[in-house]
Amino acid sequence: MWIFNLTAPYQFKCIPRYYNEGELTFYLRDELRDTTTEIEILETIYQNNILKLVFEEPILKEGQSFEITINEDDNLIYRGKAFSTAQTDLENFELNKGVPKV
Repeated sequence: MWIFNLTAPYQFKCIPRYYNEGELTFYLRDELRDTTTEIEILETIYQNNILKLVFEEPILKEGQSFEITINEDDNLIYRGKAFSTAQTDLENFELNKGVPKV
């Protein structure tokens, strides 16, 4: 799971299935509202098998959870989950804030 901090520009890093420098499409699906938004990618960096995408789309709000889909030339190269938060200590971030999981 990727944690988005609510400070733009936003960054997303992943290890894709493959990457051949084709055209990328980046989608965030809000799991609560079941709406999908195509995100405009400002910068793409691929180094040491890690794909880094930079964007400024203003759809992220505190407490939202997303499904991430990245396609290269209409072929799926990454799928995962994300959560957005205003917390700044992301290294020690807990989704349930100490509440025991059932």
